[in-house]
Amino acid sequence: MDKWNATLAQARETSPKREEIDMICIAIALLLLLAAPANAQDAPRVFHDAVGRVTGTARTDSNGVTTFHNAAGRVSGSIRR
Repeated sequence: MDKWNATLAQARETSPKREEIDMICIAIALLLLLAAPANAQDAPRVFHDAVGRVTGTARTDSNGVTTFHNAAGRVSGSIRR
């Protein structure tokens, strides 16, 4: 029985503690959240004609308003979803 208790005590010392496992899980969750881009960080959509020239862009803000710009950069319209 003493050998079993010694083996069990050694296993407890070498195995990861509950706090360590919790911290690892939190760190993994934070890394996954940082890897996912937020909608506000999305790049504008760029529209091209058949030749490949830029004809305009569209960008959606955090309120859901999409603003369209022509090739010169002027606002040509907006829409709210």
